[in-house]
Amino acid sequence: MKDLIALLRADAWVMPLFRSYRKPLVLALVLGFLMFVFASALMFTSGYLISASAVVATVLALHLPLILVRVFGIGRPILNYLERLESHDWVLRMTSKLRVRLYRAVAPDAVRLRASRRTGELLGLLADDVAHVQDLYLRTLFPMTVSALLYVAGAVCLGFFSPALLCTWMLALGAVLVVLPCASVAVVGPRERLVKRATDELYADLSEDVAGANDWIYAGREAERVEKAEERLVRRAKLREAIDAFDRVRDVAAQACFLVVILSLVAWAAAAFGGAERAGTDAANWIAAFSLAFFPLMDAFVVVPPAAERGLASLDAIRRLNALDAGAAARPAPPTRLPRPPYDVVFDDVTFSYGPGEVPVLRNLTCTIPAGQKVALLGRSGEGKSTFTALLRGDFVASAGSVTVGGASLAGAGDAAARFVSVVSQDAHVFDLSIGENVRLGRPDATDEDVWRALWRVRLAEHVRSLPEGLATLVGEGGYRLSGGQRHRLAVARALVADSPVVVLDEPFAGLDPTTERDVLALVADALADRTVVLVTHHLAGVSAFDRVMFLDGGRVALDGAPQALFAESERYRRLYELDNPFETRR
Repeated sequence: MKDLIALLRADAWVMPLFRSYRKPLVLALVLGFLMFVFASALMFTSGYLISASAVVATVLALHLPLILVRVFGIGRPILNYLERLESHDWVLRMTSKLRVRLYRAVAPDAVRLRASRRTGELLGLLADDVAHVQDLYLRTLFPMTVSALLYVAGAVCLGFFSPALLCTWMLALGAVLVVLPCASVAVVGPRERLVKRATDELYADLSEDVAGANDWIYAGREAERVEKAEERLVRRAKLREAIDAFDRVRDVAAQACFLVVILSLVAWAAAAFGGAERAGTDAANWIAAFSLAFFPLMDAFVVVPPAAERGLASLDAIRRLNALDAGAAARPAPPTRLPRPPYDVVFDDVTFSYGPGEVPVLRNLTCTIPAGQKVALLGRSGEGKSTFTALLRGDFVASAGSVTVGGASLAGAGDAAARFVSVVSQDAHVFDLSIGENVRLGRPDATDEDVWRALWRVRLAEHVRSLPEGLATLVGEGGYRLSGGQRHRLAVARALVADSPVVVLDEPFAGLDPTTERDVLALVADALADRTVVLVTHHLAGVSAFDRVMFLDGGRVALDGAPQALFAESERYRRLYELDNPFETRR
């Protein structure tokens, strides 16, 4: 019952949209209520017409029932159509705004969510959860509300005829509206949550399987992964079979309750309008009318127990959506001012950890990168290099201390941060678009001249000019028509077109052979000669082209200086250089 109350309250994400669309909802509920009233009235007049037609002497006596049959017969489908139109329009408008709000909530926290959630979980959040919210209203709360209105209206009407009939109505249909839904919540609820959890895990696991399909195939374990996926599907199917078995028993119980109402209506109508003293009168014609009037209402009441059951699947979805609001509350407010030249990067006594009680990744880190300086940032895996760049761009907020670019923090700046800091990541994606469109990802309003200038600076222009379609050449999914070095240069061209004063290269040359890596690194240093550059790397190869080397160890700056000076003065740096360039140092 607690879950059902939580379901009806629907909490923070949905209720504001619910209130803004309350008028269309009320109209849809009225249309839904009237549709069942017309359906019941149609059966009522049809029952009377069938009985009366057997005893009347002339068709003129059936004139009014015939008119009412036509009115209710035509009105019912019209009301049904209008109700479906209004209810679906209301729900789709509401969920479309919900999707917009969801994407706006996810986009600013993309880095945080990507670090804390698996790809399949995000897919479930973006695709499946909003669909559950849509079902919550369209297939749960809406039919339950209509059935509750009919229950009250039926009780009021029957109360005028017979207290015994009223009691039967309230007890039998009360079981359908309250007891059976609560049983569904109690019995099916835990299983529905297991099904939903299994579905989310299936999303997550399959997304990883698809992403790593080549590795599974090369390892000769394709059959094993397929078998595991099939096992997950079988477990999910068994849970669904258990739910279906309960549903069948529950539906039989609902039909038994309906049978009690029907038999009580027949018994009451026979006692009220039958008997020898009424033989040959019009009274007996009302027996079939009252008995048949309930049958269309069964369609309204029978959906309530499964509606409550379906609503349970929406609870976890709503909780996840509300959790996004909790994350949004922790986001910093937009900065009061944006960076101004000179665009010095300053880390002032910065400490950062990814959550309360977790070990800090950076500890009391202090450094300044003057505008225009080229810095190579090194360190072992897990020493905070990527965290350093995320703090620089404003994706995270320092637990203590401050990070500024041009005298201002970029935390909370959102898309505006890209005007000041461009990032070329290790896995920079090349989209299945033209070369020009891929470069313009850095700045959509860039002209062809801007694009060619960027391509020229990364020494890709001649190759593009040699292609039959030039900038309009499609590169294929993942840029498979380009070599690895060309894909990296294309990613750097995006940063050049963006024209941001600070460029972060987060291990952008991983996967290249050493010779190509050195060549591309030298090219990038030349192309970005007028920008501040922070290169995150594991290798010392090629860093001689940079002004400065910073080595992170234990969350602090352990080595800092010009590469030539460090090589001359630091035994640790020389040892690291020798490990990274064994053949060069032994010549």
